[in-house]
Amino acid sequence: MILAMDKHSALYVFTSTEDAQQQLEAIDVQQGAFEFCDTSGQRYVPEFTRPARVRRLGPLGIVDVGLFTLVAQGDIDSTLPERLIERAAHMEHTSIPTLTNIEALRHEIRKRA
Repeated sequence: MILAMDKHSALYVFTSTEDAQQQLEAIDVQQGAFEFCDTSGQRYVPEFTRPARVRRLGPLGIVDVGLFTLVAQGDIDSTLPERLIERAAHMEHTSIPTLTNIEALRHEIRKRA
């Protein structure tokens, strides 16, 4: 399970790194709007395989939202998932139907610890 928090303290829950990569647009991630970790406390950082960019075609702007992958970074910090959840203002998205709110997610994280 991957947790992501945006710059507005909205929490996102994904089943895997692949799920996060499919659900989030690289253009949003590229703007430094998200931090990522898994439930064990492994931090992830985005690597952009195709950076997002805006091109002009006459008066029109064409947006290529880009592509990214999530890559593990650094050592595991088992307190990281709890700290991320504590900072969350609300849950914006979940790919896991049984985790519909922050309390349910907190309970699941504690069960896995």
